[in-house]
Amino acid sequence: MRVCLATCCGLGQSALRRAGFRRDTESGNRDGRAPQPSHSRAANGRLGWTNGAKGVLIALLREGETMKIKTLIVLAAIVCDWHAGAQTDQAPSPYWVVNGQIYNINNSQLWKKMDGDIVKILTNGIVVETFTVETKQQAVVVRRLKANSYMTTDESKKYHDVTEMVDVGTEKVPGRKIIIRNYPLEESPAVGKTIAFFAMQTGTSDYNGDKLELWDLGTTPTADDLKKLKADTEERQRAAQKELDEQRRVAAEKANAAKKAAQDKALKYNQDQAAKGDPIGLQRMGERYRDGNGVPKDLDKARDYFTQAQKAGNFLVDDELKKLNQTSTNSPATQ
Repeated sequence: MRVCLATCCGLGQSALRRAGFRRDTESGNRDGRAPQPSHSRAANGRLGWTNGAKGVLIALLREGETMKIKTLIVLAAIVCDWHAGAQTDQAPSPYWVVNGQIYNINNSQLWKKMDGDIVKILTNGIVVETFTVETKQQAVVVRRLKANSYMTTDESKKYHDVTEMVDVGTEKVPGRKIIIRNYPLEESPAVGKTIAFFAMQTGTSDYNGDKLELWDLGTTPTADDLKKLKADTEERQRAAQKELDEQRRVAAEKANAAKKAAQDKALKYNQDQAAKGDPIGLQRMGERYRDGNGVPKDLDKARDYFTQAQKAGNFLVDDELKKLNQTSTNSPATQ
């Protein structure tokens, strides 16, 4: 956007310098800031900035240019800012190809985010020395109010010295050297450059007599790769659904078998009790034949069992016998 503004307006360098658009020959940054880690496409997608462009716009407007030039500046800023935002706001793809296999780096535990400094550019990769950033702490002595300070009026006894650890900055802790493949050329890899990246370990590789871990950033999947990924995903979903259905079928069969075993056990118990002349056992068998519960429905047998239960002293079946007799009397066969 800054280049676009300068080209459209054709102005001198004074306004640009006042807006912070200068080249720092040591760091290589155009805005004079301290060098910052370069994030690869896999770590942050496309990186972009527009704040400096706003500063250029303000500086140019303060130059006292004509209204025509000012209008041209504003239009150029809108177009360039829209273009930069369109690239910056686009979410990077989570899919990357390593050794012919497509991975979703958001769902795979094989992918790790790391930071490192480039130490060597190879023909088929780069050597990176990883590092971690740790907080540095320092012990300091501070005076704190005692918990029971309200109990004394002596100011010298109200406070006491306490040693506390406070953060005083950060430090870079070197890690190990690794080799990474498929680092994007658009990120301009260079020795000494600090980078952040997502990668997956694929093995080891020899480097100056040492065996270093080999990590891969992956390549962008093709349309055929994504088509295959979709087909494989759908096939896995169908297989998973089929397995789930089978598990449910087996579980239902087990539940039904257990239920039938319990019912058979209860029927056997009622039959045994009825065979012994037990009043309750006779009643239960009468109810079973009346309702067809565990045995074929048979009202004659139901009436017989209820009658035996009544003779055995079970008067709870009186109403059932009356209903069965009434039903028998009103049936067409008896009229």
